[in-house]
Amino acid sequence: MVVMGDTLDVVDLPAYLTNHQPMAATAGSRTADIPEAAHAQSLEEQERSLVAEALRKAKGNQSEAARLLRIGRDALRYKMKKHNLT
Repeated sequence: MVVMGDTLDVVDLPAYLTNHQPMAATAGSRTADIPEAAHAQSLEEQERSLVAEALRKAKGNQSEAARLLRIGRDALRYKMKKHNLT
């Protein structure tokens, strides 16, 4: 029995809002494109890995590594210091 009142309950919501699938499983989700190994890393670990890889590809050239990452050179230097990368 449904009683009219001021409170909404889950049963009052349309079916598409009560679908309990995780967002990654929904159609068109961009997280489905992320490699499984990346899901296990924290955001900090991912950032460190990306900075280290860019520096490796750029053979230590900070300007080139910053371009690869599409960030400014100062931002790269900040991240290098933050993650203790030289």
